[in-house]
Amino acid sequence: MTTRSLPLLLPFEIVQMLRGQRGYTEESKDIAELGIFYYQDGEAGRAYKEPETPGSFPHPWSAEVLNQFLRACWERGRKDAGVADL
Repeated sequence: MTTRSLPLLLPFEIVQMLRGQRGYTEESKDIAELGIFYYQDGEAGRAYKEPETPGSFPHPWSAEVLNQFLRACWERGRKDAGVADL
C-alpha cells in the first residue's frame, strides 16, 4: 500500500488491453506485455515489486514514469480482483 491518497488512473483502452479485451500494436508490445505482467501480479495478490531500471533512460524522470505506469497496472489488477486494500 502506498501513502498516496488517490489511485493512479489508466485510460479505458489500456484497462481493456490489460484485461485481454483489446489487442496492442507490435510497436507497443514490450511495454504492453510488461503492464499485463504487473496487472496479473496484482490480480493474483502478489506484492508490488518496483521494476529494475536497466541502462540509462533518456530523461531523468523516465524511470519514475515507468514505475508509475506499472504500479497503476498492478493496482488495476488488485481492484479487478476485489482486493480492498487500495
